Amino acid sequence: MVQERRNHNMCKHCERHNRPHPPHRPPRHENSFLTGALFGAAIGALLGILYAPKAGKETREELKEKADDVARKGKEKAQQMKEKVVPVVEEIQEKAAPAMEKGKEVIQDIKSRIEDFKDELADEQSEQNDDKPKKNYFRKSN
Repeated sequence: MVQERRNHNMCKHCERHNRPHPPHRPPRHENSFLTGALFGAAIGALLGILYAPKAGKETREELKEKADDVARKGKEKAQQMKEKVVPVVEEIQEKAAPAMEKGKEVIQDIKSRIEDFKDELADEQSEQNDDKPKKNYFRKSN
């Protein structure tokens, strides 16, 4: 039996958890337009050069210039991305450092407690063994 949805604007997940359905948005790709435009421009330039009525040497020189231009733009884009990412990574590392230190301290504390507990168990077991009468299997019988 198929249950009818109360609100046709809600997906099954949101309805199941009784949450309002968030508006659907396409994923954000801030640089996708720029990347597409650069890629399209490079392909257009390449096709334009290949089909232009020029001598082979001129065409090769233009191709080299365009390839150098694309490589330069790619390096610039990589540098821009690096300039954006490095501060974020440094901030994350800076904020995570105290938590990492605290985690190391907690782990060390747990390890020392386990060692203490093991020592206590060994002492108890040793005491219990000392309290029992020892059997001498090699004693001479009378």
